[in-house]
Amino acid sequence: MEFRHVIQVRIDATVLKTSKSLYALEINILYGKNTFCFNMLDRAWRESPPTLLPRNQVHRPHPGKPNPSNWAVEINNTIPLIERRVRLDNLPGYAYYDHFLQCLHFIGPKNEARIKILEFS
Repeated sequence: MEFRHVIQVRIDATVLKTSKSLYALEINILYGKNTFCFNMLDRAWRESPPTLLPRNQVHRPHPGKPNPSNWAVEINNTIPLIERRVRLDNLPGYAYYDHFLQCLHFIGPKNEARIKILEFS
């Protein structure tokens, strides 16, 4: 058995900013032809580092998931916040630290709909 370090080039989406016609042509390829992979997070407090906001304000919400009996209510309250793209530090702790929910927050609803392949591990 042989192990090799494989270097994969990260997608550089800045080319989409060069023109509207290039953006219109390539945006569906970016989201529709790539696999978006997300690792599941350890919700331990020590694994959820604080964020330094402007004016030296430290933001460190609790990373714990909501109680299973409240889970549906919490998600139904959080998804509209993500869709409205409120400031990240206004999201509940579990959403603030979750890479998948952060991605949805960042790319917005139009691009969320373009994603064809998601992978979680």
